[in-house]
Amino acid sequence: MSIDRTTMPSFTEVKGIELLPMERPGDVGAWPVYALNAGLQDVVRIDLAFYLTGGSRAAFMADRAANAMLRDGTKSRSFLEMAEILDGYGSHLGLHTEGNHAFVTLYALNRNLAHVIPVLRDLVMNATYPQDPFDVYRSNQVQTIRVNQKKVAKCARERFLDQLFGDQHMYGFTPVEEDVNALKREDVLKAHARVYGALGHYAFVAGKLPDTLGEQMRELLADIRVAEKMPDLSVPAGADQPDRVFIPVEGSVQAAIRIGKRTVSKIHPDYPGLQVLNTILGGYFGSRLMTNIREDKGYTYGISSGVASLPDAGYFFIATEVGGEVCGKAIREINHELDRLRTEPIPAEELDLVRNYLLGSLMRSADGPFGQADMYKGLLHYGLDIRYLENLVETIRVITPQQLRDLALKYLDPSTMHQVVAGPEGCMD
Repeated sequence: MSIDRTTMPSFTEVKGIELLPMERPGDVGAWPVYALNAGLQDVVRIDLAFYLTGGSRAAFMADRAANAMLRDGTKSRSFLEMAEILDGYGSHLGLHTEGNHAFVTLYALNRNLAHVIPVLRDLVMNATYPQDPFDVYRSNQVQTIRVNQKKVAKCARERFLDQLFGDQHMYGFTPVEEDVNALKREDVLKAHARVYGALGHYAFVAGKLPDTLGEQMRELLADIRVAEKMPDLSVPAGADQPDRVFIPVEGSVQAAIRIGKRTVSKIHPDYPGLQVLNTILGGYFGSRLMTNIREDKGYTYGISSGVASLPDAGYFFIATEVGGEVCGKAIREINHELDRLRTEPIPAEELDLVRNYLLGSLMRSADGPFGQADMYKGLLHYGLDIRYLENLVETIRVITPQQLRDLALKYLDPSTMHQVVAGPEGCMD
């Protein structure tokens, strides 16, 4: 069938996001197991989520290392033996930490689950962190830190989070060489026992689920302990005092700017409206910051803003890199755009454009079983359900310019924000 490319497709208003139902095929012991049965290919993704706790810089460092090196060897299998099994059966293992969670993720063909699930269970239960890979990890971490110290964007981002949450909190922690040098293999083993031995949160399986899934999940999760409650992550109230910070980076030409403050998380009723407001400011390519500071003034190649949600915390930020000689001018233009949102009503045409952009973005995020599973996971971490997404869609569709202005007055006052700049001497003046 030929496609008539001379006629524009008809316009359809998005009125809701239709997600497939999240199932509870049955808990395994104390493990809550969630499932999304969808897709045409015989492939599944298994996510195991564990809480992180830490409590000190040394513990944060050890928790990260325990996740990153989980596949480096177990009591019965070497790294190479596990790699040969996982690769040989067409599987992929992902490890990462995000917020207050550590994730172990396996992509596998359904017909090979029986071969790869024992490996997944083995590395979660029996990781041994051999000395040689541990030494390589430490060496790589030191090298990464030294390289990042020359990157203005990295310097600004790390210091910005420190300003918001403090360097003794999980959200503000960034490792320095002293943290890496103090890390011992015994610390990583203790972190493994603490997180993977007792702080399981949930399992989520998405894809075209096989009939044998229940049996295989029982094989995977049997006797892995879960946390009795979410660890306390409260952020000290005094950690977020607005300030101007300059970080000199020798040899740099560019200046990285981070401006922002702590705001609210997904559980707050203002969060959906704040997402709309943020998109107008700097959340898409046609945003006000891009239009002014990139297209009109030519100060930067790209500038964006965002609202981040974390358990017990949330924050707003603006991020860009500009030439050192125009850094001060760029900051004044950023403040000008913040003030415009607080003083001028948003034109209806601009707001309609952003409504359509956001609803389209949500539709793209919900494409496919793994995308929908990610949306559900984003709710599980806050104890929310699908009603949050329904409220988000409705807020995007009906929020008014006056409501957005009220949110701007409440959250986007430049005098309440941190300004962090990393770059050449004198660029912040």
